[in-house]
Amino acid sequence: LAAMASIEKARGGKYMENIAADMSSERLNRYFTRVDGGYQITKSLREMCVFTNH
Repeated sequence: LAAMASIEKARGGKYMENIAADMSSERLNRYFTRVDGGYQITKSLREMCVFTNH
């Protein structure tokens, strides 16, 4: 059950606002959108990843 919650969190691709300090604004603008006081990886990039239990 905890593994599934972790997978769902990873699949959501959400990060805290402080990630902006660790990457260029170009990369941030290209691969992330602002949501809920933080950032989320763009949908097109998230759809290229497979998150599963193994």
